[in-house]
This record gives sequence, C-alpha cells and structure tokens, in this order.
Amino acid sequence: MDAVKKKWSDFSGTVILAVLLYKISPVFFLFILPLMWAYYNRGEKWFVHTGIVALAGILIISMFAITGIPPGLKSRLVLLEVALPAAVYAGVWFILHDFRTTRLIASLYGIASIAFMSVPFLLFMGSNQELSDFFREQLKTILDGMVNGELLSEYGIDSGSIYKFTIEAVFKNFLASLYMMSTLAYYLSKKLFYRFKMGVAVSLKSFTFDDRFVWFFIIGWSGVLVTSYLQYDVAGYIFWNTAMLFTYLFAVRGIAIVEELYDKYSVSKGARLAIAIGCIIGIFTPGINLLIIFGVPVFGVSEIWIHYRERRKGHENHIE
Repeated sequence: MDAVKKKWSDFSGTVILAVLLYKISPVFFLFILPLMWAYYNRGEKWFVHTGIVALAGILIISMFAITGIPPGLKSRLVLLEVALPAAVYAGVWFILHDFRTTRLIASLYGIASIAFMSVPFLLFMGSNQELSDFFREQLKTILDGMVNGELLSEYGIDSGSIYKFTIEAVFKNFLASLYMMSTLAYYLSKKLFYRFKMGVAVSLKSFTFDDRFVWFFIIGWSGVLVTSYLQYDVAGYIFWNTAMLFTYLFAVRGIAIVEELYDKYSVSKGARLAIAIGCIIGIFTPGINLLIIFGVPVFGVSEIWIHYRERRKGHENHIE
C-alpha cells in the first residue's frame, strides 16, 4: 500500500510542479524539468503520462483563468495557451524516444512533425481577425504603459506597424524557436539531473552532424533572399523557418567547437567566464551583436573545410 501511495504521490507531485513552473516561470519551457525527473526515475511511460496530465491541467486552468472576453475568442486563446507547451513537450519526447537513429535526426523528425501539425493552426491563427484585433489592442495597451504614444507617433511608429512586425517575426522563427526551446529544455535537464547522479554526463563539445546539412542552410537563406524580393509570403515563411532552424544548429556546432578548443588549449575557467560575459554584453551592443549572431553559425559552417576537431566514427549526427 505504501508503494502505491508513493507512486501516486510522485505522479501528482510531478504534474503539479510542471504546471506551476509553466504558469509562474519567466522561462515557460522549464516545465519540462519535473517531467524529465519522471523519465529518469520511472521511465518513458511516466514521462508520457505525467506530460499528458500536466498539459490537461494547463488547459483546464487556462479555461478558468482567461475571463472577460467573448467565448469564441476565449477558446482560441486557450488553444494558443496549451499549443506552445504541447509542441515543446512533443519535441523533447522525440529526442528521448528510441527511434533507432541518432538524437539529432530524431529531433529533426520531431520538428518536421510539429511543422506538419502546425500548418492548420498557424493559418487559423494568422487569418482570424478577432484574435488579431485582440492582440493588437493588448500590444497598444502595453506600449502606452511603457512609452508615451505621442512620442512614438513623432517617429512615425504606431502599434499597428509594431504588431505586424511582431507577427511576422513569430511566423518566421516559429519552428526554430520551438526547436530551440525543446533542445534547451533537454540539455538543461540533462545537466541538472546529472548533478543528482541521474542520467549520463552531457557535453556540447561532442555535438556535430553531417556536413551535408549545410545545403538546408544555403537553400533556406537563398530562398529568403528570393522570396523577399518577389514578395511570396507563404514560401517566405517556409524558407525563413528553414534558414533559422539550421542557423541555430550551426550556431550550436560553433559553440561546440569553441568548447573543444577550450579543452585542447587548456583555457582556464576564469578566461572562459570572461569570454562568455563579453559575448553576452556584445549581443546587446549594436554592431558587435551582428558579428556574434552571424559569426558563430558561420564558424560552425567553416568546420566543413577546417577540421577543428577530430572526427570520431559514429558521431556524424550526434547529440548527447
């Protein structure tokens, strides 16, 4: 009986903590952490079951928390509220599940599946006028609270143009953002739970993949240039998402190379920290930020021709 009680206590505690982290954490995808604890302690079935119940809990809470708006609009907002954590959860499950392939390829399968499932959702959300009006008004309220509306008008900026820019940015980075959140949630949980003697060590420096993926990088950015010139919106979003997704992958590869070079040349922890802080400051510095944002992925691409690391057999498409 005690074993059964502990089982249900662990299950309910995992679900409650996941829901709380989603609702109160500024980084919402950290709701994955308790579910990963369930995975390491109880196995994949627990990850699936606790995840489904947690998403159901988020859905139910959202139904009661979102008030004061028409029912039709409320249902769409509730759907939007649960769609993002569901996509991140699905992405992490694809990484964890044994598809008899590498974790990198499995994660790309996952993002491709999410992309396919998201098409109707994105088309619906993008074309719904009632939802667009609601978000536009919310943005206007936020801007008015932060900046004087007359000051924005003097510079020819209005909430409508900012809203249009925001929506375009969301659509262009949709898949890359989901993939980034899924892989970050996976990586952070692996690092955390290894400290508690769960799972295995994770290191970025072993991250690599087949050089032929560079074609997706090239095709994506080439498509961005062509569609921007010809004004093809739908095709443009496809190329933007492809470009941003593989830019992110090559950026991680660039960071992995740096990690390997740190060890190779015995760079001290103090120097590594100083470089990291310098990069963070640089990201928020105009001009330097472009050098970092574009330089790191290009550094990852350059490994195709410059072999910074020893290529280990079996690690062509590898993620710990």
